[in-house]
Amino acid sequence: MRFKHPLYMVYAAVALLIAACSKEPIEVLEVPAIVQPYVDEFEAEAAARGYDIEINNLIVEFESDLSSQSGEEAAGICRYPTRGEPVPHIKLDTTSYNWQNNEYHREALIFHELGHCILDRRVHTNKLLPNGNFSSIMRATGEQLYGGRLNNFKRTYYLDELFDSTTVAPDWAVNPPTYESQANANRTAIFNDNFNNNAQGWIIGNSPQTRSTIFAGFFYFESKDLNSAFFTTQDIPLDINRDFEIETSFEFTNGVNASFVQWGGSGPEDFYFFGITPEGAAFAGNWTVGLATGLAFDAVNETGFNKLTIRKIGNFYHLYVNEVYFDVFEAESLFGDVFSFYIGPNTGVKIDYLYVNYLE
Repeated sequence: MRFKHPLYMVYAAVALLIAACSKEPIEVLEVPAIVQPYVDEFEAEAAARGYDIEINNLIVEFESDLSSQSGEEAAGICRYPTRGEPVPHIKLDTTSYNWQNNEYHREALIFHELGHCILDRRVHTNKLLPNGNFSSIMRATGEQLYGGRLNNFKRTYYLDELFDSTTVAPDWAVNPPTYESQANANRTAIFNDNFNNNAQGWIIGNSPQTRSTIFAGFFYFESKDLNSAFFTTQDIPLDINRDFEIETSFEFTNGVNASFVQWGGSGPEDFYFFGITPEGAAFAGNWTVGLATGLAFDAVNETGFNKLTIRKIGNFYHLYVNEVYFDVFEAESLFGDVFSFYIGPNTGVKIDYLYVNYLE
């Protein structure tokens, strides 16, 4: 074994100290090609708001089964730079719903993590806007906040708030109309059915996959298939230039999957939809891009009937569950006149009525 002279060791230590002090700050940019466009857009959105942000020190990598510091499942996490590891580090789970739902949800996931790692927003913001929407993209949970059909108009606010946490609530979130706001409106019937008979011509029958019948003032619709969802349709023309209301009430008779109403479609791939699950979640969206909003909602009755109301007023839809305000969406062009009730796999519903009216 050789021993170094003590004086040599002192010289070596001093040399290392001088070298360490003279180093330039470490900069590492390792971002997957599929993520880089979102990083570029983050910089562009910052510049559009007067912030000069150039991201040249960042590592992004993919990893599954992520969890937060509190042990909760996570779609993404940020590891802040330290003296020992000076490069901010983001991990993303590409198997997560946040990544796979649609490009807007993916953008929000990446922007959220950049908010942590680049903007140093370390504390989650779970406050709500006056209409019940989350106030910040930096919320702790992963619900979709904007994007695609119905709610892309919300994106501007959420990015404003991302770069400036003092941003005030937007007009669309202030003073949401109550359910009673249209109590005295004149209603002109387009399609009303109390299911006292089958005068409207719903498809009735019993097959290995589905069962549908009208009995004692209710429309029963059930999927018997463990893996397949089904829907039953009517042609209900709606003029998007007029105000209208769609309202129905149903309860689950069996199963655990979602059921919802769909409108404005030309086929199974372009409906707008609004529905609930037996476990107390509500959601809305469009099949071409996926969910616009989906979250646990206290107004949903996990047993008994639930009233769903869709009101198109001016340029917006206002949605209610059991007369409680759920969300606001932009009233976009309709693809067609097809309306349907949808039931998830191995699930059944008992529908009390369907009213579709113009509002004057």
